[in-house]
This record gives sequence, structure tokens and C-alpha cells, in this order.
Amino acid sequence: MEQEYIYGVARIRALEGSLFTDETINQLVQCKDYDEAMDFLRTKGWGNGNPDQSLEEMLEQERRRTWKVLDELIEDKEQCEILTIANEYHNLKAAIKQVCTELETENVFYEDTKTDTEFLKNCIRQGNYNLLPKGMEQAAKDATTVLMQTGDGQLCDVIIDRATLEAIKQAGQEAAKQTAAKGAEATANAAAATVKASVEGGKAAAEIAAGTAA
Repeated sequence: MEQEYIYGVARIRALEGSLFTDETINQLVQCKDYDEAMDFLRTKGWGNGNPDQSLEEMLEQERRRTWKVLDELIEDKEQCEILTIANEYHNLKAAIKQVCTELETENVFYEDTKTDTEFLKNCIRQGNYNLLPKGMEQAAKDATTVLMQTGDGQLCDVIIDRATLEAIKQAGQEAAKQTAAKGAEATANAAAATVKASVEGGKAAAEIAAGTAA
């Protein structure tokens, strides 16, 4: 376990060197146009080096690269769930729009999410919102109703975006509670060990004193 931790720390430290500094970001901002900005990103190791690669494809490749590192270093994948919430809700939003507009647009879904996109679309088509993951049910129903009745895609987005933020907030609060609980448990265990040591030390001292008196 200790060796895995040491490896993880060393791996992250090595990757920190590829992070953009303020100077790098300023250089990117100063690029004259899209093509120059893409060339600049490629010089920094982004993408696959193909000049025909689009920004969306480049960002998707970098996202996959980042998740690959997380998969390598983190055994308990539940610790990463808070990072995927936005992607889960994005897929919900895309599924609602595909179902309501009957347009199967390509490359609009994030992959490697917990909830299958076809499952999302089937739930929306059939009105089985109760089968959706906890927290999505009401937002999916409201957003679908709004889009079907008014055709207002922006209001649909607002409903899902709000639900996304609420889900992230709740996940953060639950993570904080778990961290606090683990901290409290560790403190309690340390305190119990201290008390036990003190009691055992007191008994030993009493036995020594009794022996001396005898």
C-alpha cells in the first residue's frame, strides 16, 4: 500500500510539469486565430499531432488521458464520482433533446459514464423517469415537459444545469461528512489507544510500587 502511494505521488508530481503556467496561458490568449492556437496546443503535447484534429477531438483525447491516469492511481472509483456528475447530466440533457426533436445527432454524449445513454433515452421516451438515477428524476421530467410544450431549449438547459449543480453540491457535502467521520473515528481510536496505554502504565506502576513496598 505504501509503495502504491509513493508511486501515485511521484506520478502526479511528474505530470504537474505539463500543467499550463500563467505564462503559457497568456501565450495561448495572444494567438492571432484558431489555427495558431491549435498549433500552440500541439507544441505543448496536446492532441495526437494531426493538424486536421478539431478542438473538440483534442479536448476529448485529453479528457480520456486524464481519466486513464485516475484509473491507474485510484482503486476506489467512487471517490471520482463527483468528477463525472456534470458528464452524467450533460448526457441526460442530450438524451432529452434527441428524444424530443427526434434528431440523432452524433458525438454529443460523453462516454465512460455510469448510466447508459440508450437507457436514458428509453426512460424519457416511455416517461419512466422513476427509473433514472436518484436526483435526475424530477429534473428530467420538468425539462422534457418544457421542451415538448414550448420548444425552449435554453430553459431545458437551465433546468438540467440547476439539477447538475445541486447534485454536485450534495455529493460534496456527503464527501465532507465521510471525511469528517473518518477523522472522528481516527481521533477516537487514537484516544482509546492513549487511554489504554495510560491504564496499562498505571497498573504497571502500581505493581512496581507494591513490590517495592513489600
